[in-house]
Amino acid sequence: MLLRDWLCTQLFPMSEQTLRRAGLRARVIASLQGQLTGDAASDAARIDLAVEEQALAVGRANISRAISDLVRSGFVTRHYAGYATNHENRGGGRHAVYVVPPGVLRALGKTVATQSVAASSVRRQGELFAA
Repeated sequence: MLLRDWLCTQLFPMSEQTLRRAGLRARVIASLQGQLTGDAASDAARIDLAVEEQALAVGRANISRAISDLVRSGFVTRHYAGYATNHENRGGGRHAVYVVPPGVLRALGKTVATQSVAASSVRRQGELFAA
């Protein structure tokens, strides 16, 4: 599961505002009007699933906006998996990788772990497409 989806599902219960959810449910019912079968149980399940999907889509968009605000403010940097090195997910559909700079971690009171990399294992720009 992607981090954005996990975070959205964790925050989902907090977003259940009665009036807003009722309005979303009414819009979903109106959009599904031609697809409903008349069977109350199956229609209710279909409507509930569509409402949840719609709410999660809105939640994912909100989380993406919040992360973009963190990137703009400099609290987080973003790059994409496979951007500068070979990666199994290279090309379209790459996943974003977010990095919290050490200074921000220190300001939050977190310890910063450093990782030493041997110079021979570091790829140079010219080796971008090397196997």
